[in-house]
Amino acid sequence: DGSIVFFKGTRHWVFTAFQLQDGYPKKLSSLGLPKSGTLKVEAALNWKRAKRRRKTYFFVGDKYYRYDEEKNRMDRGYPKDMSIWDSAVKTGLDAAVESPNRDRESLLVKGNRVFTLHNYKVKVIEVTTLSEFLGCTQQEVNPAPIIGNAPSSFTSSRRKTKLGRDKKEP
Repeated sequence: DGSIVFFKGTRHWVFTAFQLQDGYPKKLSSLGLPKSGTLKVEAALNWKRAKRRRKTYFFVGDKYYRYDEEKNRMDRGYPKDMSIWDSAVKTGLDAAVESPNRDRESLLVKGNRVFTLHNYKVKVIEVTTLSEFLGCTQQEVNPAPIIGNAPSSFTSSRRKTKLGRDKKEP
């Protein structure tokens, strides 16, 4: 629905069109997660598998929870152990999102790496650096001398990101 959810500590915030939604922040327990003061959601992945099967996965340590967006409740039988997930992404996730470009794939961010996950096989099929994924390129920059003239050259170019938008180099 175009909303963005932020997690910190035991609470979460929902923003739509850069506006905080009424009633937020809310406790994570309002989603059906345990009422633990130490629970930390590392990442959340909204996964629309079919028209009426929207699920959100919450990654918490070595476990994951599955939330049913249609029924507005946590699915029975969760949390589950991350053991079925590819070993590269079992713990320590920083962010997750369903791939905007490819069906049946999700992007999981861990440190400075982006893992492309095949959703049905739950296996990593590609790994790239975050810089490479974002389309960052090296720039030639001559540092300004401490004493003397201004820098002799600075080059910058436009680049196209994997998301298909032109961006200007910083």
